[in-house]
Amino acid sequence: MTAGPLDVNSVNIVADTRDRIVEEARDLYLKEGLAGLSMRKVAERVGVSATALYRHFEDKQALLLAVVQTGFDRFTTYLLRGLAGKSPGARLAKTGEGYLRFALENPADYRIMFMSMREDLGYDRFPARSKENLSRSFQLLVDRTRECQEAGLIRPGDPREIAVLIWSFVHGLVSLYLAGHMGPFDRKPEVFARFYSAAQAEFLLALHP
Repeated sequence: MTAGPLDVNSVNIVADTRDRIVEEARDLYLKEGLAGLSMRKVAERVGVSATALYRHFEDKQALLLAVVQTGFDRFTTYLLRGLAGKSPGARLAKTGEGYLRFALENPADYRIMFMSMREDLGYDRFPARSKENLSRSFQLLVDRTRECQEAGLIRPGDPREIAVLIWSFVHGLVSLYLAGHMGPFDRKPEVFARFYSAAQAEFLLALHP
């Protein structure tokens, strides 16, 4: 007995439903916090039964993992744009630009990934393979930092520690903007983007040997 042809429409419907579940869970978490996030509430927002929701995710922890993983998968695609740079310095700068673009175009994902408590998201309970996948984005920054050191553009030192410095700087700028604490740039993303690029260049210059 042979299996029937794959119903592509059914597959797409299942994928679309899963994506909607992840998005609604993310938005509900940002609105009501961990205490307000429940499988029942997410099911109501999506318009499906709680039973249907459990067909996609085993429990709330699995759902939160999917929310974070989806965000980081998207985030990594933005950082990878930095590889188009023609030199180590250009690749590092473009990686920083990708960081900014991700935050401006996906602010909800950014907030849940980088402006939420790790304990609430349950990072420590994520499977080892998932933790490894989540660390890929930081490794991209470490690699860009290391190659800039090898090119003499950044002072010697532990590339991971210097990558943390760079990340802390750009995260500070982006988080202040998203939280509405940078008055001159409030709701002016392109104006803020120009300021961000100039500030990033000044910061990287300060890391020169």
